[in-house]
Amino acid sequence: MLSQSGVITEEHLDFTGSDNRRFVDVGARVRSGSRMSELLADVERQALSEALNQTEGDRVAASSLLGMNVSEFQERLSTFGL
Repeated sequence: MLSQSGVITEEHLDFTGSDNRRFVDVGARVRSGSRMSELLADVERQALSEALNQTEGDRVAASSLLGMNVSEFQERLSTFGL
């Protein structure tokens, strides 16, 4: 990797990839003072979204991946606006 300034910083790195995945950097979030509830909500939102991606939108299969029943899964999707 190269950087014009000679120092590679986090602004130079993109871990989102072409499929728009997001990663929760727990260390950075803790350092920045994120509340536990905010951090856990972000992780839950990501897990729900990833389960849907892996099952091509099949909510029954996605809920099964996460060990949830379908109604609970759908309720959590609604909570997060997914």
